[in-house]
Amino acid sequence: MTKKNVKPAPFKYFHEVLKEEQELLKLSYEESVRQRNERKMKEPYTIIHTKEFSCEDDHPLVYYVVDEKGEGVCEYCYKRFKYEEKKDNQEFVNDVLRGGQ
Repeated sequence: MTKKNVKPAPFKYFHEVLKEEQELLKLSYEESVRQRNERKMKEPYTIIHTKEFSCEDDHPLVYYVVDEKGEGVCEYCYKRFKYEEKKDNQEFVNDVLRGGQ
């Protein structure tokens, strides 16, 4: 059995390639998150009638309180919520007849 003279890959080169691959993975992940957030922000609000709300959409159950504008966003899935006072049936019918909702 003869021993071949095989030189290992240069240590410095290996780490440079590894660093480049890690940077590419990081950029790819950041772009994926940016696209997801952009897509989620285009989705319409979910109307809620309480100032405290919860969200459980493929993540742990979390609770939030709407801000001073009456809006809230889940920090996990970026689902948007908008607070509106609950209207009684007569107010709702009047709004619909006026063309609003």
